Amino acid sequence: MTLNDCESIFDQALSSTSELAFCRAIEPLFKQYAILSLEFGRGSVFWRARLIKTDVYPNICDLDYPPPEHAKIGRLNDIGAPCFYISARKETALAEIGVTEGQLVQLAGFRIKNESPIRLAVIGEYANVQKNGYMHFAGRDPDMTIAKILNAMPRQDALKKIYIDKFFASVLADPDASCLVAR
Repeated sequence: MTLNDCESIFDQALSSTSELAFCRAIEPLFKQYAILSLEFGRGSVFWRARLIKTDVYPNICDLDYPPPEHAKIGRLNDIGAPCFYISARKETALAEIGVTEGQLVQLAGFRIKNESPIRLAVIGEYANVQKNGYMHFAGRDPDMTIAKILNAMPRQDALKKIYIDKFFASVLADPDASCLVAR
């Protein structure tokens, strides 16, 4: 697969008229791209922010998954099936909810327990490391792992991985991503 082939697949996916058509269009990309998975253990802290509409949330559990009846179609959730969006930085959690000056926000930190590491799929980090030398999600590239993965590949394969990664990241970052397939 060439970069031009990737571009054709991107165009086909973005012009699809259903979720199924979108998924079928991007299927060939997964033969060239493996989603990066990172494990975080004891002591790692992740942040979640929620706008306060009337009263503060009395319990930390009120700040985890939103109630299913409030889950709208979003970048990763389906109707009634909420995802637990978290970030490695407080600023990112605030940006994710679109907070503006004067709004009241409750911010919660979730610390990983020793016996309960979590594994996260991160998309867009191959492109971030290649372009900026660090991960947007975690800051540094631990032990230069991503850089080593990319540098061990033939140049064209690394470019494809970065190009596909950037495409997936742009789709997931698009606030209208659920509308891409609803045209």
